[in-house]
Amino acid sequence: MKRRDFITMLSGAAAAWPLAARAQQQGERIRRIGVLMGYPEGDPQAQANVTALRQGLQDLGWTEGRNVLIEYRHADISAGPLPEAHYDFISCIASLHHVPFETVKSLREALTPGGVLVILGLAKPSRPTDYALWLAAAPMNVLARLVVALGERLNGGPEPRLRPPLKDEYPTLTEIRRESAVLLPGSTVRPLLFWRYLLTYTQPQAHRPL
Repeated sequence: MKRRDFITMLSGAAAAWPLAARAQQQGERIRRIGVLMGYPEGDPQAQANVTALRQGLQDLGWTEGRNVLIEYRHADISAGPLPEAHYDFISCIASLHHVPFETVKSLREALTPGGVLVILGLAKPSRPTDYALWLAAAPMNVLARLVVALGERLNGGPEPRLRPPLKDEYPTLTEIRRESAVLLPGSTVRPLLFWRYLLTYTQPQAHRPL
């Protein structure tokens, strides 16, 4: 019985995958999920992400210790190698823009044939259509911030968090499209609201390292 592995990078959000719901219908198996976080251990946001991940999986019928094992690591994805051809699914949720884009090379080589890499990233607009989309999202962004601020105020204020200094520099969508065409041939890049993009790549069945 083949064991499938998954890995996700979490930064500000946790995710469960529709793929899990389909796999659950195939019978009871032990699956392994690798969770790699850039937050330091003990950070409230990291703990909230883990809680949301567990809850999302449980809602899909996956219970930690019964039919799924979860491995948590706090590490720099750009510094440590991943096992080659090991994971069927890798997702980067609001995290890849904090490391060099070339990091996708190690993520690509960690995919099994037919494996999928999904990146929800942050990038600057570069085409007129990109600017139009982001301008349309500006009022919604203001409204979302007001709702969050109101919720925090009603709950006694925002929770204390570690806030390391960040370098507010992001690639443009043109750079993302250009580099992904070279490093992830056949991938698609779709601009989204709130200054985000969705990149999807599927590892060819007869993949050879680039």
